[in-house]
Amino acid sequence: MKRCISILLTSAMILSLMGCAKETEETKKKKKKKTTTTEVTETEAPDTSETEDTSETEDSSETEDTSETEAPTETEASSSETEDSSATGSSGNASDPSSVKLTHDLELLTLIEDSESHAYAEAADPDTPVFMISSYCNSFEICNPGYAELKKEIGQQFESNIRDTEEAYNTLLDSFSDNKANAAPDDYFAKDQSISTTIEIMRADSKVFSYERSVYTWLAKDGYSFTSTCYNYDPNTGDLIELKDIITDKAAFADAVMAYCPKDDPQIQEEVDTIKAMADTIRNGSFEVEFLIYQNSILLKKTGGEEGYEQTYSCAVSVMELGNCVDLSYFTSTPRDYALMSDYSNGFSWDFDGDGKLDRLEFEGTGWGSTLKATYNGTTTDLGNLESELDGYDSVISIYMISIDDNYFVYLSCSTEDPTLHTLVLRLNNGKLEKTGTFSQFSDYPYNPNNLGVDIRGDLLGTGIFEKECYLSSDNGLPLEYTGFYEKEGIGATKRKMTLGLFDEDGNPTGKSITIPANTCVKLIGIDIEKELAYFVTLNKDESKNQEFQMVIRKDQDSEYFDVTFDGESSYELFYGCTYYD
Repeated sequence: MKRCISILLTSAMILSLMGCAKETEETKKKKKKKTTTTEVTETEAPDTSETEDTSETEDSSETEDTSETEAPTETEASSSETEDSSATGSSGNASDPSSVKLTHDLELLTLIEDSESHAYAEAADPDTPVFMISSYCNSFEICNPGYAELKKEIGQQFESNIRDTEEAYNTLLDSFSDNKANAAPDDYFAKDQSISTTIEIMRADSKVFSYERSVYTWLAKDGYSFTSTCYNYDPNTGDLIELKDIITDKAAFADAVMAYCPKDDPQIQEEVDTIKAMADTIRNGSFEVEFLIYQNSILLKKTGGEEGYEQTYSCAVSVMELGNCVDLSYFTSTPRDYALMSDYSNGFSWDFDGDGKLDRLEFEGTGWGSTLKATYNGTTTDLGNLESELDGYDSVISIYMISIDDNYFVYLSCSTEDPTLHTLVLRLNNGKLEKTGTFSQFSDYPYNPNNLGVDIRGDLLGTGIFEKECYLSSDNGLPLEYTGFYEKEGIGATKRKMTLGLFDEDGNPTGKSITIPANTCVKLIGIDIEKELAYFVTLNKDESKNQEFQMVIRKDQDSEYFDVTFDGESSYELFYGCTYYD
């Protein structure tokens, strides 16, 4: 026995000397597995059958001391676990890859948005609020050739959304008289009797199609309710992408989520608790968490709060540093132009300068009274106090980074006293940020810089917003209009009788006219600033009796506010009970 031990000790000494001079092939493989981010899920577990056989021939009592002084390597530890790497969680630590290779060859999906809306209202006189119901549902159609399975899948879902929304509207229409008779004064206006189903897209390319469906209802007798569901599809197969398809190490990813949680902040304790609960759910072996896939991050979502007031909490996790626990093949390829979502720390991890290494851009001082600061790879730039630049500034509520023709622009959407937001645009140039201008706000997440919606303030027929179709300039990152038509759906009733001339589709007078009686409920469809016309439709219970008409618009010289006039009176003198839903 002593002879066996002597031989083993001698062999160990020889092997250790050889190890000092040169790495073994096995060690090289272990290091390669640790540093190569795209091969985490592809590397097979090492074959341990030989090791197991050797251990059977040795006396376990003689090998206990060795096992205590020599901890198993990461690769050896993982060999005892299942082939499903998402179930491992051996390390629980997030790693920073030494390099990252981005490609921009994905196909950006071209989508056409369509919407279905219905409304009906009744009014007695200018002293009585308008009681009304409305519904809205939007959907998208993919224009790219191919993607047949995805087209079929989302087509069926969007058709179902429209059908369900219309059925809910018709139910309200049938009970309209009873609801109106039993409604309290506070139950008036559109939002008290409305159903809205909206689709917001976060990513649409040949790798991932990700979006959120939200359903809002506001009923006179039942109050407000809100539900949301996240969908992530493989566009090539039409199959849903699950969180377990992306996360390769549950514990490490859960730790990465927890790294974002603020410490000792009672003001947002419920939010912190929700984030911790989502992390624990994943750590404990379940992927039953709502999520959305962005170009650079995974957004975890959960709706909570007290009954009657639901609050959605979310945590955007930057994934480019997480090569040890995330399959980065979902994120290292993008379309030519794309948008990035800031993570929970108001920052971005991305290779902005193209040198193959991750850069880090992070913002702080986003609240009222604070000095906004940006730190890029450790160098901090003072951007000043936004209160002096934006009237009524309150705080930064969202930060996007958008790549347009290899130029990177930062969009800081700021909450202000105005119903719409103000967005400050910064250009990233050689690691420095330059202010290029401001505009109002994006309508939705700007996943496609070549086709997006921009909102502007609009008081016409109810305080609200107009939405215009735009694309982003590669020179300064500011939005440029495709057309002069701005959408908005607002509802009100006429205070007086108006006889108005009609126009053709080119905006030319037809010589015909229409008379709109007083107390007629109407809906605004939108305005065309090129034709200088606002488009309306009357509201009847039987929609086939609705009539369309136009009014000439006037623009405020000092702003983007629009109004209509008749006999020298503005919209405030012409309409009452005005509200909007969009």
